[in-house]
Amino acid sequence: KPIAAGQPPTLQVLVDMAIKGAWQGVIQLSQEFINSRSSRSSGSSGICSPRSMAHVRSLRLAAMLRLGMPAVQTEVSQIGDLSGTEYRAETHYEGQVGSIASFELRLLHSVAQSTAPSRTGAFNPLEPLYLLLDECQMCQDADEQLHGADKAAVSALLLDSTDSHESISEGRAWQIRARAVLLSIIRCHVIRKEFTVAVSMVMQYLNNNPDDLHVWWLACRL
Repeated sequence: KPIAAGQPPTLQVLVDMAIKGAWQGVIQLSQEFINSRSSRSSGSSGICSPRSMAHVRSLRLAAMLRLGMPAVQTEVSQIGDLSGTEYRAETHYEGQVGSIASFELRLLHSVAQSTAPSRTGAFNPLEPLYLLLDECQMCQDADEQLHGADKAAVSALLLDSTDSHESISEGRAWQIRARAVLLSIIRCHVIRKEFTVAVSMVMQYLNNNPDDLHVWWLACRL
């Protein structure tokens, strides 16, 4: 759907483009948002707000990965450290605590880092993804052991306050995130033609989750 003349594009337009798979459009429009933020003073609301720009970066990175663009590593560098103060809610929003980077952005960022050509000769090229998996499992374990303020403090390590699964428990939400990271790791091993490692990880997962039909389908393809 074309944007009416004189009307600024919205984040929803960018999301709709991504849903339709219009990845080139996502890249072009997201660059407009980034340029707009660079030329304006940042506020705490609107398309140029820090939280909105984190979502823009997430969609832009997804598009670049889907298209296999070499510039994805430049994008990762521009995004910077997702654990830094720039991505902390308390830096930008009074009374809020946690990360303004969605879990999707963290996952895409880790995938991009793990598949960078510069990591080809690394001892563990997929280390960024494995570290993210460890963090997910840590938060899942913490949810089972902690309560109240302690549990909230652990969740704030990674969780965007707008990224919660309201209809399920927090522990289950971290389990879902861990599964997403694990599947990304398996795909990366397949791309690297490390089929023995990929099959081993799939079978280990299915031993603990025998009802996961999607992973059974993946196992059949391997």
